[in-house]
Parts: sequence; structure tokens; C-alpha cells
Amino acid sequence: MGTLHIDELLPGMKLEAEVRGVHNRKLFPAGIVLGEQQIAIMKAWGVTEASVAGVSRKDISDQTPKMISPEIMIKATQIVDDSFQGKHVGNAFLEEFHRLCVLRTAKRIQDNTLAPMSEARLKALRARCEMPTPDEEQHTAASLVKSEVTLLSFPSVYTQILKELQSPACSARRMGEVVSRDPGLTAKILRLVNSPFYGFPSRIDTIERAITILGVNELTTLAIGISATSTFSNIPSSVLNMQHFWEHSVSCGTLARLIAGTKPGLSEERFFVAGLLHDIGMLLMLRAMPQSFCRALLLSRDRKIPLEQAEQEVCGFDHSEVGGLLLEAWGIPDSLTHMVRHHHAPLKSQPLLDAAIIQLGDMIALGLRSDDYGAFYAPDISPQVLEAIGLPPSSLEPIILQHGRQLSEMISLFIKES
Repeated sequence: MGTLHIDELLPGMKLEAEVRGVHNRKLFPAGIVLGEQQIAIMKAWGVTEASVAGVSRKDISDQTPKMISPEIMIKATQIVDDSFQGKHVGNAFLEEFHRLCVLRTAKRIQDNTLAPMSEARLKALRARCEMPTPDEEQHTAASLVKSEVTLLSFPSVYTQILKELQSPACSARRMGEVVSRDPGLTAKILRLVNSPFYGFPSRIDTIERAITILGVNELTTLAIGISATSTFSNIPSSVLNMQHFWEHSVSCGTLARLIAGTKPGLSEERFFVAGLLHDIGMLLMLRAMPQSFCRALLLSRDRKIPLEQAEQEVCGFDHSEVGGLLLEAWGIPDSLTHMVRHHHAPLKSQPLLDAAIIQLGDMIALGLRSDDYGAFYAPDISPQVLEAIGLPPSSLEPIILQHGRQLSEMISLFIKES
């Protein structure tokens, strides 16, 4: 018997001992032969090593990672320092996150997978802002949502789901029948629950079975996230790159779910969907007032301030307020609306913890991304917020590792098939 690192496991190896994931959840018993799906599930659930029969670590060839040159490390540090603007100094948690961001950025530079905002892109945005085509009308956050919400009707299946939820006769079978009326929604939910994101050992083939395992409220929450991303699938990308926008949103949702998973009693699906939708107000601003949003984006760059602060200065409100009002207009449950509305100001919200988790997920996603789609400068996050969440600095690296292993599957589900 040999204990191997998760990245050393190969299909065909046989488990010598059972494998458990986070929260001590049993994933696989001893004796099974690993396939690609089982290895993917183990990675998604944060497994770092496993005992296998007939193989030891010395049998696995050493692959020494390439050293990162001092020049690349200096460049990476400059990029991350520019984003953080000194906000990490004096806080052990943020200092550790800053360190991990520098290492990740350096690796991306070395691998040529870092895509910063180019001078040509910034020049194009400046030209876009100088065009003599002002936004059609001035808005408050409330008037913006009121004028746009009729053009962005939420899918009718969601109304049917809410109606069924309120019925005394609601059951997994009846809810399954309602959800199954939308084939696209059904297919995405089944793909999601069968992905390593959940890590169920046997395949789930019906919505009714998915509801039985996850619960009605959890599945309804996932349906909200899937429906909302589909509603905004045709936003023009003249100001923001929509692929990169949604990648950041999925990344934030995945991180929020992992952070929430460290706190007993929290619904992880609720935090995933709140993270997925946290910036949805930006899309409404892009639809109705692209010139103003473009000016806010450039102001953020020129003044080195968070995008939400620049939006306040240019528009008088920011995307978190718009997003919260939009979800409220759609009849989305208060628990989700609250997190979206307050994710840049969790100290003003109750309960503090919910919005705080989304803010931290947003900040980590911003620091880890490879594509500079728009927002660049780290948001202001207070010591009280970090204290409320209560994560030790040592928890950051395992969470980031899990996030990386789950992200590609979630991007494939929520973006490439939207």
C-alpha cells in the first residue's frame, strides 16, 4: 500500500482505504478501482491524498516544477500591489492572500496565461466614452430597474416553481414535473448535480431524484441562478468582455460556496447562487447606460479606486444596489437579494455574515482571475467582516486549491452552454 498525492492518482489504481472529503463525508469505499470521474470528485471535494494498492510514491516519477525567475516575481508583485493598493498591510489574512496572489500571478506570467487590460483596449474604451452618444436618460437605481425589468422577464418556469413551493401539496414528484417543463433548465440541473461540484457517487438521472437528495429549497435556488444567467445571455460586449464577466461571477459563486461550507448550518447552494449573481446589476447598467458605465470603468482605472466607488461618483449609485433591486423586482427570495445588495457594504446589513461571505468571495475571485475584464482594484474589506467570517489565514490555500479544481466544470456549465 502507498499513499499518493491527489495529482499522482491515475485511472485503474485501486483504493486500499476509504476516502473522505470535507466535513468527513465518505466519498468512496476501499477496494474500488479509480476512474477519471472518481479522481475528479476527490479533487473537487478537497481530498489531498489517498492510499492505493500496489503503488508507492517512489514508483511515481518526480516532476519538478519550473522555477519562477526573480524578474517574473517582481513583475507579479507589482501587478498585485497595484490591485491591492496596500489594503493587505497589517492584516494577517489579507497578507497571506496577497502572497498567494503573487505566486499565482507569477505562474500565469510564466505560462503566458495572464491577460491584463491592454493599452489598446483602454484606448478603445476612451474613444467609446468620447462618442457624442450620451445615455438616453438619467437614472436613479430604482428608475433604472423599473424601466428595464419589463424587458427582462424572468422565465415563466420560475413563477411556476414559486407557486408550487407555496402549495401545501408540494412534493419532490410535483416539483420535478414543474422543473421538467423547461428542458434546458432540466439538463443544466442534472449536469450540475452529476458534476464533481457535488461528488455524488452514483448518477442522478431525474429531477425528482435530484430534489430528493438536495431538497426543494436548494434546487429552487439553483434554478434561480441558471435562469438568471440565461436571461442576460445577449448583453453586448463593447464595454465589458461578457465571457470574462461570467467567469468571474462563477468563480465568486464557487468561492462563496466553499467559504460557506466551513460554517455549520449554512446552505451552500444559496451562497453559490448569490455569488453567481453578485454583479448582475452591472449588466443592467450596461444595457441602459453604457456611456456612464464606461466612464465609471475608466475613472476606476485613472484614480485607482474600486469600480463600485467609481460608479457612485459617476452615476450616484453602484451595481450592488441595482442588482438587489432587480432581484427584488423579480420576486427572488430576500436571502439572495440581501447578499447581492450588500456585498460591497456588509457592515450595513443583517445578518452580516451572509453578505460578508459574498464580499470575501468576490475579493478572492478578483485576485485569482487571469483575465482583466473590467474591475481591477480590490474592494475595501473591513477587519470586522473578516472577523465575522472567522477564517484563519491557513484556510486560504486549501480553499483556493478546491476552487481551482471545481471552476472549469462550473464555467463549462454556466457559460459555454448559456
